[in-house]
Amino acid sequence: MNKKTIGKFVIASLIIMSIFVGTAAANGVAEIQASSSYGTFDQQHNFNTTDNLYAWGDFGDYSYTFGNPPCPDGCGGRIYVVEHRDIWINGTELEDVSSDGFETLTWDNDYYHMAWPTPLTPGTYDVILDSDVSGYPGVWTNISNPYPGVPYITDPIWTIYVTGEEPTEQPTEQPTEQPTEKPTEIPEFSTIAIPGILILGLVLFFSYRGRKE
Repeated sequence: MNKKTIGKFVIASLIIMSIFVGTAAANGVAEIQASSSYGTFDQQHNFNTTDNLYAWGDFGDYSYTFGNPPCPDGCGGRIYVVEHRDIWINGTELEDVSSDGFETLTWDNDYYHMAWPTPLTPGTYDVILDSDVSGYPGVWTNISNPYPGVPYITDPIWTIYVTGEEPTEQPTEQPTEQPTEKPTEIPEFSTIAIPGILILGLVLFFSYRGRKE
């Protein structure tokens, strides 16, 4: 292989590398995906009510410190599971519908966190990473990025579909009430004494009358 051929090969390799590097740099946005298993990094959309829901992803380039702490206005965030929307508008309030509420994330290079423990409820939901770096917690955000990197800070969304039977609560057995025995009522003294005195008086009266005759 002559020097001319080697030179062309090196130039072609540099061009390819620059394309890959440019693509990676342009794709420095925050990401979120979903999985029913911890640590598998599945990109899962379909779930059953008996599954667990894990959310995993990356905070994006705008959340990195690049070795220059402190973080810009916080670098963590929250995971929300909300009712699905076809279109999200900047500033829309996030209302978590999972059984344990939204999950708070501390800063790290990436995250993998339980977002909704089984049982899930049938329906269509959006799993959202609400990034602290935007400065607008609790709402869906799509704003211009004041930091180096991608032009916008956008809270990433992952849509999931939950099917299966909705779990039913087992009725709680109520304790059976035992009948209360009523105490035996004892008649009052006057109720018994007065008729007895009258009968005794009549007996004495007729006895006396019989002797007189």
